[in-house]
Amino acid sequence: MKIVTHSGRFHTDEVYASALLSYLYSIKDEDITRTRDQKVIDEAEEDEQTIIIDVGRKYDPSKLFYDHHQAEFNDSFSDDYDIPLSSCGLIWKHYGQEIVKAFLAEDVELVDVDTVYQEFYRKMVLSIDANDNGIKQLKNPQGVQYNFHYNPTLTEMVSLFNSGSCRDEKTQMEGFLKAKALCLQMFRNKMGSIVKKHIEYNTNVDEFRQIFNESQELEYMYINNDDINYVIYLRDFDSQKQFKFFISMRGAKDFRIYTRRKHSTGFETVAPIISEEKARELVGDDLIFVHKACFTGGCKSLESARKVVEASLREFYQSNKNGFNYSTLLTFAGICGAVALSYPILRRLIG
Repeated sequence: MKIVTHSGRFHTDEVYASALLSYLYSIKDEDITRTRDQKVIDEAEEDEQTIIIDVGRKYDPSKLFYDHHQAEFNDSFSDDYDIPLSSCGLIWKHYGQEIVKAFLAEDVELVDVDTVYQEFYRKMVLSIDANDNGIKQLKNPQGVQYNFHYNPTLTEMVSLFNSGSCRDEKTQMEGFLKAKALCLQMFRNKMGSIVKKHIEYNTNVDEFRQIFNESQELEYMYINNDDINYVIYLRDFDSQKQFKFFISMRGAKDFRIYTRRKHSTGFETVAPIISEEKARELVGDDLIFVHKACFTGGCKSLESARKVVEASLREFYQSNKNGFNYSTLLTFAGICGAVALSYPILRRLIG
C-alpha cells in the first residue's frame, strides 16, 4: 500500500492519518507522496494500492479517496457527533476497526473491538477533527478563568515540524516524516492505554464485583489484589459515589489510602482523609503519612488504615451535618423574617 497526500504546509489530520495507515499496512516512508499535481493524483486514483488523503476534493471510499475539503462535505463520525470529519476522522471511520484488531493481535478476544474503536475516536481523533475544522474546545469561553495559558497540543507540536519556507518540499517532507513518527508513537501510547484498561476491566471484573458487594455497608473498599484498578469500575458500579475511600495493599507492609475524586479530570475529593496530625493521634507510629492535601495516605497495617478511613468518614459526615443544619437554620430564619416584614402588606391586601 502507498499514500498520496498534499504538499506544502502539513497539518495534524493528514499526518496522523498517514501514521494510522502506516501502522496498519506497514507503509514505508518512501511510499508516501506529497503533491498537488492533479495528474499524479489522477494516476493514484486508478491504483488500487494507493490511498489518497486530504487532497483532490473527493470522498469516494471505493477509490480509496478520502478528502474533506469539498464544499458539500459535512459528514460526522456518527449520529452522536455534530463535528465534521477531517481526513484523520475519515481514515479512522473506515479503517479504525482493522487498526484496533491489528493492535490487539492475539488479545483480540479479550476486549470488544467496537468499544475500543469508539473510545479512541472520542478520546483522540475527535479533537483532531475539531481542530482541523476550526471548532474550539469551549462552547462558551466567556467568564472562564485560567491558571495558565500555554498548554501545548498535538496540533501545535505537529505544526512546529513545518519548515520556515513551506515551498521547500524536501525540507517539508523531512518534517512531515518526523511529525508522522511522533503521531505514530502517540497512537501506540494512547491505544495501549485504552486497550490495557479494557483488558484489566474484563479480566478482573468478577473479583471486583465480589469486593463491591461485600463492602456495601462500609462506604470504603479494601482492594487486596494489585492487578485490580478500581477506578475503571466506578462509573459502572458506583455512579452515585457511595464509596468514598479505597485501601490498597502495596507490598507486604504498606496499605495505601486513596480518596474518591469528584471528577475524573480534577483533584477535588468527595471526602478528605483526616489530617496527618489527627491520624497519628489515632494510630501512632503505624501511620506512614497523610498528604497535606488529604487525598492519599498510608499505614503499616490494614487495621490502622481502616481506623483512619473510618475516622475520616465520621469527620466528613459530621462536617456535612453541621453545615447542613447551619444552612437550614439561616434559610428558615430568612423565611421567617420575610414573612414578618410582609405581614402588614398581606393584611392590607387580604382585608
